[in-house]
Amino acid sequence: MSRVLVVVPPWLGHINPAAGVAAVLHEDGHEIAWVGHKPLLREVGVPGRVFPTGALFVAPDRPSGMHGMAALQLLWNQALVPLALSMDRAVTHAMDTFAPHAMLVDQQAIGAGIRAGQRGIPWLTLASSPGELATRGDMHAPVRRWTAQVIRGLADKLDIGSIPADPLFSPQGTLMASCAVLMGDVPEGLCVHATGSLLAHRIAGGTGVRETAGDHHVLVSMGTVSEQASIRFLEATWLAAQEGSTSTHWTIVDPSGSLGKRHARNVTLARSVDQLALLREVDAVLCHGGHNTVTESLVHGRPLVIAPIRDDQPLIAQRVEAAGAGTRLRFAHAQPAHVAAAVQRVLNDASFRRSATSIGSHLLDGEARVKRLLRPWLASPHASLPSA
Repeated sequence: MSRVLVVVPPWLGHINPAAGVAAVLHEDGHEIAWVGHKPLLREVGVPGRVFPTGALFVAPDRPSGMHGMAALQLLWNQALVPLALSMDRAVTHAMDTFAPHAMLVDQQAIGAGIRAGQRGIPWLTLASSPGELATRGDMHAPVRRWTAQVIRGLADKLDIGSIPADPLFSPQGTLMASCAVLMGDVPEGLCVHATGSLLAHRIAGGTGVRETAGDHHVLVSMGTVSEQASIRFLEATWLAAQEGSTSTHWTIVDPSGSLGKRHARNVTLARSVDQLALLREVDAVLCHGGHNTVTESLVHGRPLVIAPIRDDQPLIAQRVEAAGAGTRLRFAHAQPAHVAAAVQRVLNDASFRRSATSIGSHLLDGEARVKRLLRPWLASPHASLPSA
């Protein structure tokens, strides 16, 4: 059996899908080791040894209203490049000590992909979202040129002379815990496999659509609330719950406690929830369009109201809406009446649930897809994955 090194940034949205792949490999008898933030990896319960990267790396807050190229530059210059530099000692130590036969590298742990290419270690990219695929069209050529310059500068700082042609997408292949509807078209020249969702290691009894009965129940999960605009949106959601149908119960996740201690008969406020367990009970989900929350909701056949904030979220919202599995809100301008109307729309129109269930069916059995892809690859890891 093989030794496989998995490299992930210190963000749960990236660790969870990687943990799903690793669980499949561990079950097949492969030896797994990790480079990442040890407390988070142990919290998730990943198998294998951890080569810790040290203190938790916190990405900088983005100024309100920053979008486009400025937002991309902030992400790379103040998050991805510093993260790569801070992780490099642990990455090289793991390579020297664990001597992996192959590596799985998160797309935003960019330095590890460059190191794998330098040392000739076979590696696959783990993409946690379809965002990077959207930059491959001709209209994004300036973005790709700028990114290539930043990657070249990072390689120079790591004292690496040559780098893979495209370290964001391993030449041997990319795995994405997604489906064709959310990914969109894969540009020519890239080998990207949609594995479906990878949740079996997190849910006892597996996944699948669960029927609900009785009054409607809505889950509101907007990620970590840190900006004033996010707090305003949660406030609008609280008021929407009061203005909407009294037969609808709202569970609002408020990680920072920005809403304080409030009480309403049809609202539950919580700092955190067991989202996968709650998805079995709710009828719809209001979220910001994070890829993990969207796929987890669709696996359970739950229609979505999406109020995208940044990054790949508008793209995901657009694709969910186009597929008929949800509707979209304007995050910055949503009023309580808008929120209430959007939620009632997806609750009352059965076509949203039918579409969500249909898309969710393509996300099931991700573990089986991973086995079919990685068993032959690990038997001959210097080969590429088959064409998607």
